[in-house]
Amino acid sequence: MKGIVKKFQLRQQAHAALVMLLSTALMACQTLTGGPAPAQQPEVTAIPVVVAAPTATPLPPTAVPSPSPTFLPPTATAQPLRALATSATPAAAPTLLPLSERQQLFEETWAKIDENYLYPDFRGVDWQAVYTEFQPRIDDVQSNEDFYTLLAAMVDRLSDNHSRFLAPSAADREDVRTSGREEQVGIGVITVPLSDAALIQHVFPDSPAARAGLRPRDRIVAIDGLFYTQAAIEGPAESQVRLTIVRPGEESRDVVLTRQQVEGRISPMAVRLADDIGYLSISTLWINDMADQVQQQLQTMVADRPLRGLIIDLRGNPGGWRSVLTGVLGHFVEGPVGVFFSRRESVPLLIEPRDQPALHDTPLVVLVDGGTASYAELMAAVLQREAGAQVVGMPSAGNTETIYAYELAGGARLWVAQEGFRLRNDANLEGVGVQPDVAMTLDWTRFSQAEDPGILAGIRIIEARSRARRNNMDRQQLRLATQLVREAQRIVVLSGAGISRPSGIPDFRSGSGVWMQHDPLEVASLHAFQHNPRRFYDWFNPLLGKIADARPNPAHIAVADLEHRRKLKAVITQNIDGLHQHAGSREVYEMHGNLRSMSCLDCGNRVPSAPLLRQIERGAIPRCSICGGLYKPDVVLFDEALPQGVFWLAQRALEHCDLLIVAGTSLEVAPVCDMPLTALKHRARLIVVNLDETYIDQRADALLHEDVALALPALAAAL
Repeated sequence: MKGIVKKFQLRQQAHAALVMLLSTALMACQTLTGGPAPAQQPEVTAIPVVVAAPTATPLPPTAVPSPSPTFLPPTATAQPLRALATSATPAAAPTLLPLSERQQLFEETWAKIDENYLYPDFRGVDWQAVYTEFQPRIDDVQSNEDFYTLLAAMVDRLSDNHSRFLAPSAADREDVRTSGREEQVGIGVITVPLSDAALIQHVFPDSPAARAGLRPRDRIVAIDGLFYTQAAIEGPAESQVRLTIVRPGEESRDVVLTRQQVEGRISPMAVRLADDIGYLSISTLWINDMADQVQQQLQTMVADRPLRGLIIDLRGNPGGWRSVLTGVLGHFVEGPVGVFFSRRESVPLLIEPRDQPALHDTPLVVLVDGGTASYAELMAAVLQREAGAQVVGMPSAGNTETIYAYELAGGARLWVAQEGFRLRNDANLEGVGVQPDVAMTLDWTRFSQAEDPGILAGIRIIEARSRARRNNMDRQQLRLATQLVREAQRIVVLSGAGISRPSGIPDFRSGSGVWMQHDPLEVASLHAFQHNPRRFYDWFNPLLGKIADARPNPAHIAVADLEHRRKLKAVITQNIDGLHQHAGSREVYEMHGNLRSMSCLDCGNRVPSAPLLRQIERGAIPRCSICGGLYKPDVVLFDEALPQGVFWLAQRALEHCDLLIVAGTSLEVAPVCDMPLTALKHRARLIVVNLDETYIDQRADALLHEDVALALPALAAAL
C-alpha cells in the first residue's frame, strides 16, 4: 500500500509544473487537442487511502497526448529509453489492488462519465445498465491488468472513438510524447503506420537513419526480411537491423543500420518553393511549443520578401493542444471563429492576432486527408471559412469532440468526450469532417515532395489567385465567360493534357511537361515504336502508372455537369486517360485514341488492354498470341493518322456548336489545333481556358489564363 501511495505522490510532483501550464488546455477528440477549462472544474476524486498525502491534491482535467482509435498518430520506430529499461529488467508482478480500491476506482470512472459526458442520452447507451453489468465483475479479476482491461471495456461501450480508460503504464507512455523530444535506442526516425509500410515522417539529425541517407516519405516495407508489422526496429544498442526501403520513383533497396541512443525533436518543416510560394508541413499539434516553432519558421520564410501564397500541409496530423491551434491560427485570422459547447456551457473560440508575421492577406491552400483529425480539422475548417483558404485533398476524419483527461488513483487516466465544436455558421464537423474544395484522391505518400499532387495543386491555385490579383481583367473575363455559358445551348469542349494535370497526369508541353525530358519523335512516334518498342514501353510505363491511379478532378466533373444540364453536346479530347468518361461525360470524341484496347501491328488483332498493361508494368513487351507481332496501345502516335470516324464526328459537332470552350490545351498539335477555326467559321463564340497563351487567344470572346480545375467549376456553378 505504501508503494502505491509513493508512486501516486511522485506522479503528482512530476505533473505539478505541467498542470500549471495545462489547467486551461484540454484534449480534443481522440487526438492531442486542448480546450478551455469549464467555469467550475469537476473535482477529481481519488481513493482516500491513496491520496492521503498532502501532495496528492485533486487535479483538474489536463491534456496529455493520446493515441487515436481510428488513425494512429506518428510513432517512434524505437521504444523510449524508459520503456526499454522496463523491458530489460522485468519487474515482479504487482500485487492485485484490494477489492475496496478496485470498487472505488470503478465508481469514480463510471461517475465521471455520468456527470460530464457530452451527450445526455449517452448516444443511446443505457449507462446505468452498463454499471449493473460491469460492477459485479470486479470481484472476479485475477490481476490488475484484468481489472484495467475491464474498466477499458466499460468505457468502450460508449463507442464514440474518443472516450477511453488508460492503465497507469499507458498513461506514462502518453506523458512521454507530450514534450516533442524523442529518446530512442533505435535509428532516429518517426513513422506513420500505413497498410503496406511504415512511412517515415521525421528523420532526426546525426542519427543512424540520417547518416544512411533516409529521408521523409521513404517507406519501410520490411524489417530483417519480414513484413514491417511482424518485426521491430527497436532493439539493444549497437545491434544491427536490416530495413527494406522504398523511395517514391525508385526501386526498393536494403540498408543495414546500427542502433544507437538517439535524441531528436519533432518540428514543423518549412521551405520556400519556386515563385515565392511557401510550404509549411505541420505533422502534429501536440508538441507544447509547436506554435512558437511555426512562428519561427514563418518569420524566417518571410524575412527577405513576402510570400505570394502559403501551402499548409495538415495531412496525417492527428491534432493536439488548443494553445497550439490558437497560436498558429493567430497568424491568419482573429476574433471569434466558433464555439465549444458542453452539457454545462458554451465557450467561444477567440483567436488573438500574432503579428510576427501577420499573414491575413496571404493566399492559403490547406492540404488534408482522412488522417487529418481533431484540432487539425478545426484549423483547416477555420482557415477555409475565415481566411478564404482553398482546402485540397480528401475529407478529414470527422473526429472533433474535445476530450478531458481525469487523473485517477494509482496513475490511471480517464478520457471523457466532454465538448463539441461549431463553426460560426453552426456547422459541426463531428462525423462529417472538413470537405475539400478540390478533391485529390491520389495517395500522396507515394510521391516525392516535388511530384506531390496536393502540393502541385496548391501551387496552381496560388498562381491562379496571384494572377487574378495582379490583373483585374481576369475577374471581368470570368463574368463574361459565365454570361456566354448561360446563353449557349450547344456547347462543345475541346480539352487537352492540361485538364488532366490536376489529376496527377503530367502534361507534355509546359515547362515541366513530358517533352522537356524526351524528344517526342524519338520515343512516341510510330516509327520509333516499330524500331525500338523497348524504349517506347520504358518511357510509357511510368505514364501508365500515373494514368491508372488518376481520378477525375473538378474540371472533368464540371464538364460532365454541363452535359447533364443539356448545355453541352460533345467533348473533343486529345487525352487518352478516359477521365472524361469516368466523370460522367457520355459524348466524348477521343482524337488520339485510348488505352482500353491494343492492336497487333502485323495481323490487326484487337484485344482488351488490361491484361497486357499488367505485362508492360512488369517490364514485358506484349506480343500477339496469334501471329507473334507487336501489340501497340490504340493511341495515336506522332506520324500516325487520326481515326477518321471520330474526326468526322468532331468536325460535325464543331460546325453546329454555338460556344466552344478550349480547356487545357496549347493547340500546338495538328490537326486538332485547327479545330477552333472550324467553330469560329460557323459563328460560334469562343472561351479559352489555359494557363499558357495559345495562338487563338486574340480571337477569344473570353480569355481565362487560369487553372482549369478552378475556372471550369466556376463556369458550371454559374448555371
